[in-house]
Amino acid sequence: MGSLTHVKDEVHSARIGIGLDTTLQDVTPEAFNEIGRRLQAELAAVPGVTGVGSVSHLPYDNLPNWGGPYISKPGQDEATAVFSDHRAVTPGLFETVGARLVAGRFFTEDDDTRISPVAIVDDQLARRAWPGERAIGKRIAADPRSTGHPVFGVTVVGVVHHVRHRSLLEDLTDQVYFAERQIQRNPMAYVVKTSGDPAALASTVRQIVAKLDPQLPAYDVRPLEEYVAGARAAQRFATILAAAFAIVALALAAVGVYGVIAYATTRRRYEFGVRLALGAQPGQVMALVIREGAVLAAIGLTIGVAGAAIAARLLQSQLFGVTPRDAVSYAIAVVAIATAAMAACWIPARRVSSITPLEALRTD
Repeated sequence: MGSLTHVKDEVHSARIGIGLDTTLQDVTPEAFNEIGRRLQAELAAVPGVTGVGSVSHLPYDNLPNWGGPYISKPGQDEATAVFSDHRAVTPGLFETVGARLVAGRFFTEDDDTRISPVAIVDDQLARRAWPGERAIGKRIAADPRSTGHPVFGVTVVGVVHHVRHRSLLEDLTDQVYFAERQIQRNPMAYVVKTSGDPAALASTVRQIVAKLDPQLPAYDVRPLEEYVAGARAAQRFATILAAAFAIVALALAAVGVYGVIAYATTRRRYEFGVRLALGAQPGQVMALVIREGAVLAAIGLTIGVAGAAIAARLLQSQLFGVTPRDAVSYAIAVVAIATAAMAACWIPARRVSSITPLEALRTD
């Protein structure tokens, strides 16, 4: 036997999961369920624990994905069956992880081998399979045994909001959740929600697991948050790289604006000299240069924002945590570019406003 333990810190709670890696050939379904119930009950009895449940695949874990085709209508051709992700969960899992129930109910301990197989589906599957209809009570044929044929009939008893198990960026496939008391999986990850310090609970978890079976070690104690961090790694690298290029682009843009304004003001030194000779104040000349530069920057920003809005729609699938039209992101970008442009205009404006009329006229 083996086990897998995970911990997730949150503002008001933490979650620890323990996986049972049991040789199912040597354990009957009833005995396997009894082990799970005993472990779940003892974990729930620990002071500070507010929820316990288990799932066959934690979100963003490194296990091979489990899935198969399903048929939602009698007589449907298997060749056209839609593929879905499969997960086996115990009673208490959805409540512990805070899954949102859309319709029906969660699993209970009565959902075991004594009754007909039941399942919970996600709202994405429900909309696809039965558009405009109530999913509760519907029958689907699925493939939890991974035979390649959806021949295992289940009755839908609940609908939950879609969970991004494999990707943070997009909703991939439909999801079917089987009652673990009916469909035993190996391994299982037990999730324990506690209001206390998860690090302090880890030793208690090890003691409970050891008491249940000395051959069942608890290891790999770490926050579930690390799974999310791992899933974000590729996007984080891409974001850092994009930010670096953006900074370089901003610097080049500032240099470009500076060069254009500096060249333009140099060409107009005689004009500025005449203005100063006729009584114009240096501040007025400086404001004139900055104002003209601001007009050019505003035109460029307008074109740039419009182009960014078009490009963002094309990159929508790569965005996480923001929308293609996130107002805050656009505002920050506009302020940063406008500030760089104004700084690039201010330097030549300050320089030309500081010369004397005689110097300007002699330069021409």
